Amino acid sequence: MSFYNSFGRSSGSIALVALGLTLQVPALVMAQPSSSGFRDIQDHWARPFIQTLAQEGLVNGFSDRTFQPDQNITRDQFNTILNQAFTNQNNRLNQDFNTTAANYWSSFNFQNNRPIPPDQLQGTDSLSRLQVVMAIANGLGLNPRSNPQAVLGVYQDASRIPRAAADGMAAATENGLVVNYPDVQFFDPNKPATRAEVAAFIYQALVNQGTFNPVANRNTLRYVVQPGANNTANNPNSSSSNSSNSSNSNSQNNGQNNGQNIGNRIAINTLLNVRYPQAQQIVISPGENQNLVLLVADNITNNQGQVLIPRDSQIEGQLTSRFNGSQFMGAQFIAQRLIVGNRAYTINASSRLISSQPAEAISQQTGIADAVISSAARTILGSVIGGGGGFSLEGILGSILGGGNRPAANPNSGNQLVIINPATDLQLTTQSDLVLGN
Repeated sequence: MSFYNSFGRSSGSIALVALGLTLQVPALVMAQPSSSGFRDIQDHWARPFIQTLAQEGLVNGFSDRTFQPDQNITRDQFNTILNQAFTNQNNRLNQDFNTTAANYWSSFNFQNNRPIPPDQLQGTDSLSRLQVVMAIANGLGLNPRSNPQAVLGVYQDASRIPRAAADGMAAATENGLVVNYPDVQFFDPNKPATRAEVAAFIYQALVNQGTFNPVANRNTLRYVVQPGANNTANNPNSSSSNSSNSSNSNSQNNGQNNGQNIGNRIAINTLLNVRYPQAQQIVISPGENQNLVLLVADNITNNQGQVLIPRDSQIEGQLTSRFNGSQFMGAQFIAQRLIVGNRAYTINASSRLISSQPAEAISQQTGIADAVISSAARTILGSVIGGGGGFSLEGILGSILGGGNRPAANPNSGNQLVIINPATDLQLTTQSDLVLGN
């Protein structure tokens, strides 16, 4: 069964649909290396990093013998890897790993320029690539040797690296910790870090500490940022790396700029219209997190009219509740993975915030017959209009898809519901450039 399960359908007195509890999620276990390794990394770009770390017992897999490399790393998973790699005396380091510094930076909100309060941290939180790299670099006590801004000039998106992170990012870059896939020139600081990316960062940190040798696989090595080197030459999408196939310089310049394959790049701030084929509306309660699969509503093309993302391509992600302290701000869809044909890409895109409204409003709406509703929302609705109440929290689908957490308690929400029209409310905006394969 897919990790992203759809809403179930059933009839009700007001023609609403309840979520069914049918998903089984494999448990995270200690990695058991074998001659074949994890069954889902055989053709993955990060296989050399993951395989070596697993053989040394430094990363965990799942009970179904997968590593799930393209899933976002959670705070708990990241802390476990840091502990196994740096603080369990599994490896001899140049100096003791500073867990306090690592925790500080993995919990730092770079948008607000201050740490996230401890009572707001959750083990299931996703971490950005910037948080992960800053945590590792500062945990190892790395400091920049050159002018940080000059070092960060190696990245095409250096302007998106906050000033507070300049020293740590420069130190990480100089010491070879940074791995950028699929485009070595773009760091994408705000993109959620995947399990594969974290494995790559950890491996490179251990190379820096003299524990591991650099990876021998040249196809993988080209994604490691080389400070002071010509990273354009390492870029698989660059003109220099594909010069043997570019006899016509005019056609090459039409597709590339500064070493980037512009023809295959979806630019930051691109709008993606989506649809949800299961229903016209989605109803959840404040505090819930729900995994969804959306479909791209229109073909996404480049300037030459080439279709990069065909209509009906899948976008997997999560409806996530957003809070300011204890105040519920709204629900937001966070895209995680784009499926184009038989290829999957990590995507950094999100919808606007959708605020809540009184539960009484749902019975006054027209066209609500074609809707899906979570069990938690149905309980709230039942307490307001009668019928459908009395559901046990154990039957809430979000308790599994959200990593075992029930909907967050929110005393300020009252009888509030989040009513979502996917066609208008879940329009996505890309938060970083997305490079698609040739």
